[in-house]
Amino acid sequence: MRVVNEIYDFITGGSVVTPVGVACAIAAAFLMPAFRAETFVGIVALTFVASTFEAPN
Repeated sequence: MRVVNEIYDFITGGSVVTPVGVACAIAAAFLMPAFRAETFVGIVALTFVASTFEAPN
């Protein structure tokens, strides 16, 4: 289980906002197929902005 935690920490960089934002972007892309690209890019961009304001670990 420790290996999975290490891989997860490496991918997310210890962020809480990033995995939640990416999951929301993927879910929104599947729920709104008419605006798939715009929705995905918009949510990922907002996630990037939100992660810059996240407190460092």
